[in-house]
Amino acid sequence: MLSIGTPTLGLIVAENAAFFVIASIILSIGVLRYRGTAPFPGPVRPWPTWFQIWFRVIWIAGFLLPLAALVGFGLVPNDGAVILALAPYFVMFVLQIVSEQYLFQVHKSPIWVAVPCLYLPWRLWQVVRGFQVMEPYPHLTLVTYTLWVLFVLWIINIGVHLTGIPGSMRYRQHKTVV
Repeated sequence: MLSIGTPTLGLIVAENAAFFVIASIILSIGVLRYRGTAPFPGPVRPWPTWFQIWFRVIWIAGFLLPLAALVGFGLVPNDGAVILALAPYFVMFVLQIVSEQYLFQVHKSPIWVAVPCLYLPWRLWQVVRGFQVMEPYPHLTLVTYTLWVLFVLWIINIGVHLTGIPGSMRYRQHKTVV
C-alpha cells in the first residue's frame, strides 16, 4: 500500500493519542458553542429499515470481523504484528462510542453528530497503518482481507453519515420559508 516502512508501536500509540486529544478539544469547543441551548432530543426514531440493516452490517463487518481476526490471528497465536495492526483500531472504536454517548447522553448536545465526522476518516488512517504493519507478513492474507473490508466499509459509512446529518439534525421538522 504505502511503502514507508513498518510503523512502530510507539509511533502508532503517539498518533492515536494525539488524534484523541485533538478530537476531544474540537468536540469540547463544540459543546461550549451550544452551551445554554435546549437539550438535543436526538435523531428521529424509529430508524428506516435500510439504516437498521446498515447498522447491523457496521457491527458485523466493523467490529465482529476484525475482532475475530484479532483473536484468531493475533491474540491466540500471540502475533504482535496482527495485534499492532488491529488493537489500536478497537481502542479508537470504543473511544468513539464513549465520546458519542457522553456527548449525547450527558451533554444532550447536537455536537455528538460531529464525532463520526472526526473518527471515521481517522479509522481509514488506522486501516492504512494496519496494511503497513502487515506488509512484511504476506502469509496472513485473511488479516489483509479483513483490512480491505474495513477500508471499503468505512469509506461507505463516511458517505452514509455525511448524507444523514440533515436527518440526524431533524432538518425535516424545520419550516420552509418561501
